[in-house]
Amino acid sequence: MNNYITTLVGAISQDVVAGLALLGMPSLTDGAILLGSAMVAQQGAPPRVVFEPTSMRFGDADRSVISNAGRLPVLLERPLATLFLTLRAHVWGIADPTVGAAQIPSADIDATDALVRQVIRSCLRIAPGIGIYSAGTFANSQRGGDALLAVNGWYATFSLEVATPITDYPLAFPSATNVPPGTPIGTDIATFIQPADGTPQEAGPTITIP
Repeated sequence: MNNYITTLVGAISQDVVAGLALLGMPSLTDGAILLGSAMVAQQGAPPRVVFEPTSMRFGDADRSVISNAGRLPVLLERPLATLFLTLRAHVWGIADPTVGAAQIPSADIDATDALVRQVIRSCLRIAPGIGIYSAGTFANSQRGGDALLAVNGWYATFSLEVATPITDYPLAFPSATNVPPGTPIGTDIATFIQPADGTPQEAGPTITIP
């Protein structure tokens, strides 16, 4: 399993799309969260969310980060180290995406704030170990940022850090199609229980190796 980033972002994106529909908020113009620096500069219209990988750091193996990887099937792989990936979230919100609609800055600010909250909510739902470690900014707090708002909507950005395991190759387990030499496949193993009072052994459950 090598597509950790796209799998993680895809799962978060699906939750964001579902959350916006549940709350009756405008849907994302692109239909999903986009990934990559090129998508930030791409022509588009709000509501829009882009995740941009910006940096990474590494740490020792930690089995607790398995759950932090969200829905990734890493339970059958041995953690060797931990990669902490930083993602910059670009959130562009708008209250009324209808073409030609009057733009109300205060409403756009609220819409962007709601979209930011939905993105964070989805991140924490899908990847509980994700960390919101960087202060965010609105476009109007950046030098020249007001030029972005001359088009429509309001813009915010913040950073996230998620821990994902660097794993060994998938471990091999006995099965009907993957049988290491000498593996007792198709065998019933009898177990016995020895009572503590010294009485004779009692038959325990039978373990079947498929």
